[in-house]
Amino acid sequence: MAARAAVLFARDLEAAYVEFAGDAQMVIAAPQQNSEDDMSPLGHVINDARHFLYSTPHTRLSFTKREANRVAHRLARLGLFMDGQKPSFEEPPAIITDHIFEESLDL
Repeated sequence: MAARAAVLFARDLEAAYVEFAGDAQMVIAAPQQNSEDDMSPLGHVINDARHFLYSTPHTRLSFTKREANRVAHRLARLGLFMDGQKPSFEEPPAIITDHIFEESLDL
């Protein structure tokens, strides 16, 4: 369901270039499979994601190990408490600046 929320969020922002990174390989792989409509219990979620991928040419899905996904994890948790507020991307939220700094040292 988090993946679906991310897709809807990107669509609402009318983002032209989007990369979705996730730490669940099955969630990343399912929308990329070349198959007909998914009839599984979560098929409607997979089909929504697949439709968005095909309708947005510069969209990419990638698998990322959980350890490398700390910034995304914190942003997702922050999103749980935003209650419909639109985020501002002028500066990164304070909740992730320490991880951004640590990741810049790993380069």
